[in-house]
Amino acid sequence: MDPSDFLPVRFHYGGEFMFSRGQLHYVAERTALSYIELDKISLPEIIGFLSDHMPVSGLLHLHWLYPGKQLSDGLRFLLDDNACIEMANHMSNNGQVAEIYVEHVAIDEGQDDNQIADWGYDMVEADDEAKSDSEAEAELHPTVVLCIDKKGKLKPRRASSQILEKPEDVDGPETNSNPEGQVSNSSDSDYRQPIEQNSSGDDEEAEQLRKFAKEIKRNIRARKLGVHSSQAVEILDDALVPENINLEDDGSPYYNSSDDYSYEENSEGETIRWKSTNNRFHKNASVHVFSLGMAFRSSRQFKKALVKYGLTTHRHIIFPKDERDKDNPTWKVEHIKKSVLKDMLADVSISKCKRAKALVLQEALDKTRGEYSRVYDYQLELLRSNPGSTVVVTLNPDILDKKVFERFYGLLKAVAELIPRVEHRMCARHIYANWRKKYTNQKLQKKFWNCAKSSCRELFNYNRAKLAQDTPQGAKDMITTAPEHWSRAFFQLGSNCDSVDNNMCESFNNSIMDSRFFPVISMNEAIRCKVMVRIANNRTKADKWQGTICPNIFKKLKLNIERSGQCYVLWNGQHGFEVQEKEKKKYTVNLGQKTCSRRYWQLLGLPCCHAISAIYKASKQLDDYIASSFSISEYMNTYQHCLQPVEGQDKWPVSDMTKPHPPAYVKMPGRPKTQRTREPTEKPKGAKVSKVGIKMRCKLCHQTSHNSRTCARNKEDGSKRNGYIRRDATRKRKQSEATTSAAATSFTMGDVGTQ
Repeated sequence: MDPSDFLPVRFHYGGEFMFSRGQLHYVAERTALSYIELDKISLPEIIGFLSDHMPVSGLLHLHWLYPGKQLSDGLRFLLDDNACIEMANHMSNNGQVAEIYVEHVAIDEGQDDNQIADWGYDMVEADDEAKSDSEAEAELHPTVVLCIDKKGKLKPRRASSQILEKPEDVDGPETNSNPEGQVSNSSDSDYRQPIEQNSSGDDEEAEQLRKFAKEIKRNIRARKLGVHSSQAVEILDDALVPENINLEDDGSPYYNSSDDYSYEENSEGETIRWKSTNNRFHKNASVHVFSLGMAFRSSRQFKKALVKYGLTTHRHIIFPKDERDKDNPTWKVEHIKKSVLKDMLADVSISKCKRAKALVLQEALDKTRGEYSRVYDYQLELLRSNPGSTVVVTLNPDILDKKVFERFYGLLKAVAELIPRVEHRMCARHIYANWRKKYTNQKLQKKFWNCAKSSCRELFNYNRAKLAQDTPQGAKDMITTAPEHWSRAFFQLGSNCDSVDNNMCESFNNSIMDSRFFPVISMNEAIRCKVMVRIANNRTKADKWQGTICPNIFKKLKLNIERSGQCYVLWNGQHGFEVQEKEKKKYTVNLGQKTCSRRYWQLLGLPCCHAISAIYKASKQLDDYIASSFSISEYMNTYQHCLQPVEGQDKWPVSDMTKPHPPAYVKMPGRPKTQRTREPTEKPKGAKVSKVGIKMRCKLCHQTSHNSRTCARNKEDGSKRNGYIRRDATRKRKQSEATTSAAATSFTMGDVGTQ
């Protein structure tokens, strides 16, 4: 934990401000120290840490002390997140502790609107529409100043333009109010309507409207500050954020009942409320504050506001993507028909969709024919952007009258000629598919795979003997398939790979399936982009790993560690160990040579359960006996080289070589295949997704140990538990009734024939 990432905050709470001998003091205080992350600094975060030391209720004022100043002239009001960030910047630059003082403000429910208005903003009233623009703008942007009375109380007051020009003497006498509660010398008298004293029979209704208006005003003030109404704080002049409000824009028709006199009667005599633009989004605000029901001009403006909010508050916002990919040559005709009906409201036939798809594919094919003439330009661009690469262009030697690009096929011959001593393996799944054509018994499958995954020749002979007990001829035919290419018992050591199938190559072929239909440059560009993105993703993924071993290898290691608990170890005092697994299996382990008679450790490079038991017996470190190829550092070295970006075709260098022609397109008879040919005994591709491994969850109590039918909260549990018994009884009763009815009918017909 880096201390520079946290802001130390000392809370002063439980006291009150007192003014004595020209100085401001905070008496009867208690202090508590907290550490807040700088990345999460905000007003709700500070209030949350404050709640750890004291109960947060009522109306609170939070003030922070500017470094190097006294309480009389250094207090700053914490209004919003911007004020908190400003405080954090001052404290982090000076390396000091942030001093925050908590002031409790008592609210009297009997206070009138004039007294409540001094605590924060007043809403703009409908009668002020006749005022000038400057007066309206001044009311929308009130100035809050911090004053200290004779009793030492901090009193925020809203100042008019006259007060701003000539500051008020804070030590002078306070302004007296008349008995009716109207302030004669207050700055709010310019735009505040006096409260009428109702003497008619509607006094009770007017009093209810006033209480309702007070509650709404308190909620609106809390909504502006982004807190609950019970935790609303007051606004100071230093913390106000100016916004450029367009007064000419009427905004969305939202209603506001902040004042009891915001009601009027229409021409029909009904009581209605005035329209307000309070819930309108303002794009020029430094920090956007969102609320439920806020109106935006368009979805683009809403997205821009979210992006700006995320950048300002250092939050990561994820936008869902539109997964429809209409530029896909394998787009099915049925999907085309549905999309045309949904987007264009036209119901077209399947044959018309087929013709349209054929026209589009033919046009796309015609546009890509020119790619073969630029293969030499593409070669120069790859050599320029990625120095050290090898790019070879081969022409068809059988065509002499013109230069035609030559297709390239498999690499078996090239691998055998260039690297003849390298180990060649075959996929055991394909070997088994061919072997199973003659030996179709399903019970033989497991025994065949036991032979393929045998790590040593002794174990291979043992599993082959068990297979020969069921099918002797099948065991002989299995030997004729050259098991040194598909069984682990015959694999060469040093590669640290125990794979017996070809899943990695099959996965890569499946990922480039769509790209294989493209011309040569488009195909290579699609594959290059996939590889470039894969390298970048793997580098980013590896940066987040912890430890020394790759996560997938560590999962295998954990399984071997669990199996090592069932092994019994004998140590000779040096490097030799006898490890017994279960009752009849015993193996020898040599830690000095890093070998095990099971041969799995040498084959994979990962300690088996026998080797792990010996390592723990000798009190050695397990990481020292794991192959370095499984470490995170080697994984990073594998993806150290990144592919460099390539320019567009308009910026490629022009080659002096003669432009080759595209190879002839041979259209095969029949419909092209889109799926691989399955084996005769292989199961067909299912239309439904398998639910194997999915944990069912009860919809009543959300537990995974049962379903809703057997849940204790199910009121019909008893009636449904033995429902199958009643269903069986009903089915038997109906069968017996049908049998009796048929017998009775036949008896009746017999009687009629007799008569």
